[in-house]
Amino acid sequence: MTRTYDCIIIGAGPGGLQAAIYLGRYNRRILVVDRGGGRTWHAKRVENFLSHPPVEGRVLIEQGIEQAKNFHVEVKRE
Repeated sequence: MTRTYDCIIIGAGPGGLQAAIYLGRYNRRILVVDRGGGRTWHAKRVENFLSHPPVEGRVLIEQGIEQAKNFHVEVKRE
């Protein structure tokens, strides 16, 4: 079965996830492909993210992935 996406995003960092969330909110078919373990994931403390108190990078990415999935964004770890 071949799937067609409106957008394929490489990387599940803050920028990629934000793009996925916006596109997903507008009912686009989105695929995020991420290898895992990026720079943000390993950050012990992220303090410069709008509207968030300091947060561990892993937590920020996990929350972003869950939020994207709520808008039917498909996330693959590859």
